[in-house]
This record gives sequence, C-alpha cells and structure tokens, in this order.
Amino acid sequence: MTFFSGNNPTAIPVAQAPMTNTSQTLFGLTFVVDDPLTIGPNITSKIVGRAQGIYASADQNDFALSMVLNFVFFEGKYNGSSFSLLTRNPILSTAPREFSIVGGSGLFRFARAESALKPMEMEMSGSEDVVEVIHDARNCYIDGSTDAYNDEEFNWMMLRDGCFILFFIECISCGNDKVLLNNEYLGALGFANVARDIFVLENQIPFVVLEVLLELRFADSGEEILNGFFNYLNYGEVIIRQNEKVLENKQPLHLLELYRSYFISLSASLGLGSINLSKWRGWAKKMNTVHEDYNYIRRNRSFSSVMELKAKGIFLKCAYDESSNEDIKFHSHCCYGELELVRRAVSSNTKAIYLNMIAYEMCPHNPNDFRVSTYIRVMKSLVIQRDDVKELRNSKILLHSLGRDEEVVKMYDEIDAPAVNLYMFNQLRRGIEKHCTSQYKTWAAELITVYFSSPWKTVALLVASAILITSFLQTYFAIRPLPDESNGDIMKLLRRCAHFKHPSTPP
Repeated sequence: MTFFSGNNPTAIPVAQAPMTNTSQTLFGLTFVVDDPLTIGPNITSKIVGRAQGIYASADQNDFALSMVLNFVFFEGKYNGSSFSLLTRNPILSTAPREFSIVGGSGLFRFARAESALKPMEMEMSGSEDVVEVIHDARNCYIDGSTDAYNDEEFNWMMLRDGCFILFFIECISCGNDKVLLNNEYLGALGFANVARDIFVLENQIPFVVLEVLLELRFADSGEEILNGFFNYLNYGEVIIRQNEKVLENKQPLHLLELYRSYFISLSASLGLGSINLSKWRGWAKKMNTVHEDYNYIRRNRSFSSVMELKAKGIFLKCAYDESSNEDIKFHSHCCYGELELVRRAVSSNTKAIYLNMIAYEMCPHNPNDFRVSTYIRVMKSLVIQRDDVKELRNSKILLHSLGRDEEVVKMYDEIDAPAVNLYMFNQLRRGIEKHCTSQYKTWAAELITVYFSSPWKTVALLVASAILITSFLQTYFAIRPLPDESNGDIMKLLRRCAHFKHPSTPP
C-alpha cells in the first residue's frame, strides 16, 4: 500500500521535470518509497515487511510508472529474505501486469521469475460514496457537453480535479510545510495562479464531488479547512473560528458559489440585512412618485470618494466585529459621519475572483440580488486616487500586496459592475448625501477638519481664541471703564487688564 499524503506518507517526491503553463506533465516525477507489505489487502492487515525503492513516471503519453523495488521481509516464513523487482506499472490499466523478479537474498537468492498480478478493488470506508457521487456528477452538466468522455475518463477527471483543489486548499489552511510541498510540484508561478483558476466560472466542478472528498479526507475538520481558506482570501491571513459553519444550511453548486455565499454573509447587505419584500415594495412605490429617484441615471449615480467624504466630515472606521452580518454601515452623528467597513485583503488574484463572482450573478437562474456587484460599485466610488487607498490602509480597512496604491485604484477601475441592488445601494447613497447637504454638519466638519486635525492646530486655535477674547475685553473696558466702587475679584482683575491696556499718563 502506498500513501502519498497524510501524517505518515510512504512515498516522497524527490525530482520533477520543469513545468510551464503549457506543459503540466507528470513525466519525470520520481518518488522514493517505503511501503508496508501486508498479508492481505485490508488496511488493518498485519505488516510482514517493506517494499523499498523508486517509482518514476517514465511515460510521456500515459500515466505509467517504472518501478525498481526491493521487498524485505522481517516477519513470518520469509523473515530475513528479500527479492528485487524491475517492471513497468500502467496505473490506470485494468489488465493483469507482469513483474520481473531479477534477484534476491536468503530464501530468494539467485531468484529469477516472471509474475502476473491482477489489480483488485478494496472496500474502504467512504469509497463507495465517492464512486457513486462522481458518477452522478455527470448529471450536473448540460446534455451532450460531456459526451467526449467515457465513464472511466470522466470519473478520473472529476477525481483528479477534486483531489487537486482540496490539496491546494489544505496547503493554504495548514501552514508553511504544505505550501512548500505544493511549490515543489507547481513552482511559485503555478501556485500563485491556482487560487485564480479554481474560481474561474467555467472551471467549476460540482461541489458534491468536493464535499464527499472533503468528508473522506478531513472527516470532522473539513469545515475548518474551508473556513481558514476563505478567511485567507478575505483578510489576508488564515483565521479559523471554531463556531463558524461554512456549509451550514448551504447547498452550493460549486466552490465559487460557496465562496460568494461566504463573502456576502459577512457583507454586502450594506448594513440592511436581508431584503424585506414589504420594504422593497414601499421603496419602489416611492420611486414612482419621486421623479428624481425614478430617473435611472440619477439613482445609479455614485457618491464621493474617501478623501471627498473626509472633507465633508465623514470618517472611516474598521469594523472589527467580523461576525457581523453587515459589511458597510453609515452613521450620521450631530457633527460628523462615520462610514464603517469590514477589513478586506487585495492580492493579484482578487480582480479575477471578483469578476467571476459578478459574472455568476449575471447568469440566468442564479442568485440575482447582485450583492457582490453592489459591494464592488461602492468600492469603485470610494477609491478614485491613491490617497483614498492610503486612507483605507491607515484605517486598517484595506490590506493589499500589489506594491503601489495606484495598482489598487487601477484594479477597481478595471472591474465593471453592470448591475447593482438598487435598494441597498441607494439607501447607503441617500444617507451619505443627506449628511453632506446639511449646512450645519458641513460647517462642523470643516471646523474639525481644518482646526482639529492635529494637536498643534488645536493648541494654535485655543491660543488664538484666548488672545482674541482678551483683546476684545481690553477694548471694551477701555471704552466703558469699570466703576471704582466695584470691588469684586473679577472686577479687580478686569480693571487691571484695562489699566494695563491704557496706562495712566504722568502729569
């Protein structure tokens, strides 16, 4: 039995041919193996020896291994003996395979023989579910789209794709050792591109395949693995929350839909939660009676950028409660406004992931609440120049690995969100516009922005105010002197100030 993964793998890759974007071949892949020899095929069968040697992928057109193995026995009748084997093993073939025994030691000294072995199927827990689900996955595709593949080819394709996706997700969620192992196979460029490719809409495979493999591979920790992976995409780091259920009450068609559901569960309601139908009807009725809001261009217009909002007294705040069901919230206070956003990470893959989620929302028979599209439209309005990105970074709302802030501006500028949820988008826009059109709040914002933006400006304002008040009092009491009979402490102090301003003229 050969185990290529797990806590104790028995086959370790030691060499691989260079791989490019156009040549993803297994040719040249070499493993050093130390497999257990058991009495029977059952995984719990007694181990009586080891099969030690090399597996090398030596076929450019087929998946076949060139095997050089030494079978060593340390239990039973052949204890202390060994024999050597040299053969070619066509992995996917169901025909009997011939093996050449070329020598040995102990009871197998000078052994020369030919042996034919027939592959056998072994019942393992969960394996029957995998076969059944993969076979049924063909029904998820449009009739005729998979006719080019027979059942065996289709099953192998689904199995390989599913295992590869889960291995990549595990690499992200489980730490540096897994990432280094993945880099050995893919290289840095291939590893970076996988996160983008597995979310391409046309690359999706039925999630039922991933789900059964996830349960078979990780048992009870499968949701934690997905949780860590999705949080890495959202926040730039692996965060695993014990009580968070990624798959709870969700039946996604594929991985992209699951991630979209996860993305908007933290967000995209724009502070409104789920849309109430009665509220929607009331808003639509109001639109019909107000000509300004009924105009499509007017009700789709964007609001100001981050720096423009800051000049109007609307400041950014990072929402640290990441379990909140609201991603963007606006609060209008008496003298200032507060725009609260959940922290997000932006990488070289973010643009492709956003575009594919938007494309999925545009497809017929799919979720058409346009929540991701609405979130992107809001961010496009907020991010216009690099100072906007800098302000988002300083507020710890935006983390990015694109190098320059201008690249973030360029990314949002290149993403088009053709449709938005008008109810959600306009509620946010109206709240901001109502705050900005208030003269009192605008003047208060200007006062705060100009004179209280730093401690030094505040001190300078207080000193200038004190000088102005003192000068006013001195001028006033110079014109209207205090009566001599006023002996109160305050009056004496004011009289002294007036006397200091206008000293008595000597005779």
